[in-house]
Amino acid sequence: MPASSPPNRSPRRTRAEQAEFYEHLVQTALQLFSDGGFEAVSMRRLAGEVGVPPMTLYRYFPSKLHLVRHVWDHILARACERASQDLADLKEPLARLRGYLDGFLQYWLEHREHYWIVFAFQDDLGEPQAGETAAALAPDLRGFFTTLGQLLDACAASPLDATRRRHELDLMVCKALGFLLGAIGLASLRWTDASLLKAGVLDDIVGRLQPANAAPA
Repeated sequence: MPASSPPNRSPRRTRAEQAEFYEHLVQTALQLFSDGGFEAVSMRRLAGEVGVPPMTLYRYFPSKLHLVRHVWDHILARACERASQDLADLKEPLARLRGYLDGFLQYWLEHREHYWIVFAFQDDLGEPQAGETAAALAPDLRGFFTTLGQLLDACAASPLDATRRRHELDLMVCKALGFLLGAIGLASLRWTDASLLKAGVLDDIVGRLQPANAAPA
């Protein structure tokens, strides 16, 4: 009897193809989140959308929580790219700090659905799994904090002590996220023009760091 033919198997993806497929997965998951919220996303549904067996997805995302974190990382990377977009054209330290924050806030104003995905879904994720901490259930803003800290250091006439530096960073981020909560999360309150509110928040942040005898940035 002739030997039976081996089953047909999909050829292994190259690194470039894997990266492209990964990007496709994240973009598709992002669309599912945008269309239907956290409950609209499942590994089975995502697999159906991209046309692969569900088990294929587990090579990229061991769980739904891992998928969510990758979507967060994807969005935050884009927000930080937008924040840095105009820095090359700015030389004065306070102007660079303001420009970075301006770009960061503008990203969320232009992608309001992304705000809900990153900042409003944590309560739906349940409890950390074995070996995970509570930080696993929150977006990773370390990249944003790192660049913001570098820009803050450049503005200081002399190095800030660690406590004061962290306080200033936390205060800037609280004001930035507070603006987003109001402008996007509480949009039904019918605020005045968001661009005017954003400018006021940036004036407040920069003004706090502005030397008393210097002109506004």
